[in-house]
Amino acid sequence: EMRRSQHALSARCHERQTNRAERARYALRAAGLAPSIWLTRPDLSDGDPLGLPQRFCSAMRRRLDAVTHGAQRTGRMLQRWRRQISGRLRGLAIALAKAHARSGLPGARRGWGLAHSLPLETWIESDPPARVLDRVAARTAGAEPDAAERVWQQLEKLYRQRGELWSAQQALERGLGEHPGHVALSLRLAELLALRREWAHCVRIWEDLEATAGRPAGSAAMTATTYARLARALRQLGRDAEAVELADEGRARFPDDDRLPVEAAKARAATTNWPAAVRAGLAAPGRPARSTAAGSGGGAAGATRETPDGEPTGVATSLGFLGGTDEPIRGWLEPGTPGGGEVALLLNGERVVATSASPPGEDGRARFSLSCVDLGAYLGDGDVLELTTEQGPITWDGVGRRLAVAPGRPSRADELLDHVRRGHVFNKFGQLRGGNSLARRQAILDLFDEVAALLSERAGVELLPFYGNLLGAIREHDFLAHDVGGFDAAYLSGASAPEEVRAEVMGICRILVEAGYDLRLEPFSAMIRRHATAVHFLDLSFCWADEDGELGMSFGWRDEPVTDLEAFRAPRWGALADRLVRVPGNAEDVLRQIYGPGWLVPDQGFELAVDLKRDERYLLTAAECEELAALDPDRVHLQPDDEEHG
Repeated sequence: EMRRSQHALSARCHERQTNRAERARYALRAAGLAPSIWLTRPDLSDGDPLGLPQRFCSAMRRRLDAVTHGAQRTGRMLQRWRRQISGRLRGLAIALAKAHARSGLPGARRGWGLAHSLPLETWIESDPPARVLDRVAARTAGAEPDAAERVWQQLEKLYRQRGELWSAQQALERGLGEHPGHVALSLRLAELLALRREWAHCVRIWEDLEATAGRPAGSAAMTATTYARLARALRQLGRDAEAVELADEGRARFPDDDRLPVEAAKARAATTNWPAAVRAGLAAPGRPARSTAAGSGGGAAGATRETPDGEPTGVATSLGFLGGTDEPIRGWLEPGTPGGGEVALLLNGERVVATSASPPGEDGRARFSLSCVDLGAYLGDGDVLELTTEQGPITWDGVGRRLAVAPGRPSRADELLDHVRRGHVFNKFGQLRGGNSLARRQAILDLFDEVAALLSERAGVELLPFYGNLLGAIREHDFLAHDVGGFDAAYLSGASAPEEVRAEVMGICRILVEAGYDLRLEPFSAMIRRHATAVHFLDLSFCWADEDGELGMSFGWRDEPVTDLEAFRAPRWGALADRLVRVPGNAEDVLRQIYGPGWLVPDQGFELAVDLKRDERYLLTAAECEELAALDPDRVHLQPDDEEHG
């Protein structure tokens, strides 16, 4: 504090002497030392262990806000200068082009080209998309198709780089309106629609192009990105055989692209007759499961363990995708087998996914479920699957202890096991995803803190971790290992009437759009990203107390509703990664309402739709969603009708 005072005194001395540079230097040093005082003076904590960090963070936030606002003002000023300079350069280029045209000099075409290319960056910063499209159409009228196509593609690229995918789509559609059937524009539009997850529209554009231009003409202009996105769109629509054909064609043309083998493998797995592959595998010699002296304990994912050879401890009654169904792999453990223990699925002797068995039910049997449908993309001839507990093996119903497969293609098991060793996990939907690294957890918590601060200031609501992330904070004191999608968050509305709750949700969405966030809306939630293609996102739900005082949740619940709302609002903190987060005061009761009485036991194969209850009166209507989308089509997206396959 003494050093800070000395710097402040020096700053005042230099100010009196009108030495601005030295004054600024010492003032900055004094300001930099000020936050450290909050950490070194114990009298500021007031006996509250959370008071000290809160005061420190508040002091830092005020200083950071000042820096941020200064940077924003500087940025706006630079943009204004850039527009003025670009406008003057454009005027100069046009005048130069006219002079060259009158004199017959060859620089006229170059001058016109400069005049036409300069506005694109500046128009989209100052004009709405409709006006920009009209101006570009006027400039490209009468131009050669290829020259006009380059302008429309440049405009689409500029919008896409800004994260404004709707405007990028409008640019391509307007360009196609001016030049119908243009191959390059059509393929770029198909790629963009796949990026926006509008699978049916994407495939329709491609099919129309094939019908008009013919397959050879269309294929010649296709890039590896076009093949990958079209194959994914076909797979999302359930047209797996066509996806395989297209991905294989792309692999032949672009053998070094990493995306095409993945799309081909996923589509091929979806077309595989797995029950027949299992029967063929049982008839084949099979690959023996590897074993080491690693013991039968849980261990890390990917660890090789010794397969127990004792008496079977349970039965897998549903083979999941291996049985030709969309269900998880399910089964039960024999009465007397302890509940809560680990059930692991081994591929060629190595653990790839695990869960916990539930407590024994009325029949004395503990039950388990595992979701790993993406495993099918890696299985090949001779691969062996086993289920084990610490007490012994689990048999496959009607098969035996070891299940061998023969789908008629080479195994990619080593590739999968390498992913698992590097931390990849099968999420609750059975998809293989990168795990919850510390960097990922910190990045997504930063987004949570950022949005929570905005909504607290602008809407007066408190954002809390919810659903899977509340479960992680209470049960695991961290993120759930297999929950690697968005961060689940929710707030408790102060209203009770359905129309008031919906109006509050719409107000919050408007605040988020005004702040520049990207929203993907559904009636029960909004997925919040910093921009359209950002990896990390917040899945925002909302809660309310209905006319009977019962807690409702937009995404839904399964057990008896909580009625003690005062306990819900009581201050309480839980741990997630490297920080404390506010959680409901009666979090255990809330989790029981969400998941039922078995919420304490990890269930990797938990199915979201089973026994789910919702009060539709409180969810956004289609008209309300469309009203929000009209605010800014570049920032607010409605879930497409064909998203059901996504």
